[in-house]
Amino acid sequence: NGPQLYALNKQALEAGTAGRVIHYANLTTQSGTLQPATSPGGQYATAARGTEYFVSGRDTLLPDGRLRPGQVQHVTVWSLTNTSVLQSGSGAPRLQSVVQQTEVYGQPVPLTQRAGPRPLGDSVGEPLPLLAGNDERLNQVVYAAGRLYTAVNTIIAGGPRTGIGWFIITPSVAGGTLTSAMHAQGYVVPAHANVAYPAIGVNTQGKGVIAMSLSGPGYFPSAAYQRITAGGTTGPIQVSKLGFRPEDGFTCYKAFGGNGVCRWGDYSASVAGPNGEIWSATEFIGSRARTVYANWSTFVWSVTP
Repeated sequence: NGPQLYALNKQALEAGTAGRVIHYANLTTQSGTLQPATSPGGQYATAARGTEYFVSGRDTLLPDGRLRPGQVQHVTVWSLTNTSVLQSGSGAPRLQSVVQQTEVYGQPVPLTQRAGPRPLGDSVGEPLPLLAGNDERLNQVVYAAGRLYTAVNTIIAGGPRTGIGWFIITPSVAGGTLTSAMHAQGYVVPAHANVAYPAIGVNTQGKGVIAMSLSGPGYFPSAAYQRITAGGTTGPIQVSKLGFRPEDGFTCYKAFGGNGVCRWGDYSASVAGPNGEIWSATEFIGSRARTVYANWSTFVWSVTP
């Protein structure tokens, strides 16, 4: 119960050989995900003979499957040091973790959406559905310019609604010991709408975007983003592609085994290209021809910080 970690030699993978594989089990029962940090432009952490950082949030589910109650104010920062031994073949990396205090976040709520034509929903006589807000697990982490960038779905007071909580954390491994400090944090919350499924992409200067899905009474499910730097988010939420109609797929409706809440977008992603621009992707409802049972699309776009 909990994440499993496998440390592998990437050069061996590229060469098509087995290489060394080191397995870490029984890490924690408090998180469903242990997210490794990607590094733009090959800007890896070289301290302690090679370091890979990870961040995990609190898992919504208890071991017995019930929802874990309440909100929390922490994430866990992890480091795997001495990673060079994966290539040399002697010794082992060292895995450590520290608890980092954060702003409060907790189980998100389903997202509302704008009403509109729904051929499938009308055919089974069911009302306008909601979009799943899933939970507050971390889904993507980036290590850039010495800092870790990540974000979560979270319930927002005054609705309730779902928004995004973001964190910029400064990790350090000195004298073989892992420490961390909160550099900046905050929320992304549009007026009278919801945002969810954040993916932060930043370049080697720590400049980039938080990609996300946007939905609410005035918005069909849309693709959106907000700019971010090492100091935090800047400027307004930008809509990169407006949704065309409501979500109207089979996962939404009781007639097909659903419960009025549609399966939605936990595969958003953002990544920095070699020239520093940020490419992102997230789910939205596009104008292309639908299938009988689904009408969702994925929008891909780039932003120059």
